[in-house]
Amino acid sequence: MKTMKLLIINFIILSIIISPSQVNAHSKEEHKKKIENVVDSSLQITKADTQSHQMALGKVHNESESKEEIVFPDVLFEHIHNKLVHFPIALSILAFLFTILNFKWKQFEFSIKYIVLIAAIFTIPVIVTGLIQADNFIGDPKESFVYTHKWLGIVSTFIIWVWSYFLWKNSLQKFAWIFAFIILILIILTALQGGIIAH
Repeated sequence: MKTMKLLIINFIILSIIISPSQVNAHSKEEHKKKIENVVDSSLQITKADTQSHQMALGKVHNESESKEEIVFPDVLFEHIHNKLVHFPIALSILAFLFTILNFKWKQFEFSIKYIVLIAAIFTIPVIVTGLIQADNFIGDPKESFVYTHKWLGIVSTFIIWVWSYFLWKNSLQKFAWIFAFIILILIILTALQGGIIAH
């Protein structure tokens, strides 16, 4: 129990450290400027043939990339939701695989309990950072995808916590495998929406 309390305290501290100012890597104004730059550059090359058009776009893209200087501490907190979300996804999938193996070999129960608990704890900063980043997409063409992604993420978080509860409650352990299958489906759907938003 001391280990669980320590894990929970550490992740709460992590959630507090990640402030909204660090999470909002791109403001609405920055998104508008990028869209305006793309529109301006595409208007300038409308008379060019297809090959020169592609070359020009590649040149514009490379010039904009070379202007941005990458500084490690800054990029660490840029799009923090996109970085943190990999932990609960990977841990939940690992717990799902262990659950499958546990049907034949009953030696993974202890590991599954802790993996799902850690995944559940990671969902706290993931949800907080995701909700903060979602504000940047108000009025954006991808807003509907963000809305769906947000609610799939909230439902996934709830299911992971319920799964963890079932694993730790002796009388409910025999039903915990059901949540492993539900969370796998939810992760696939949520990640698909997240991929559309990110790219």
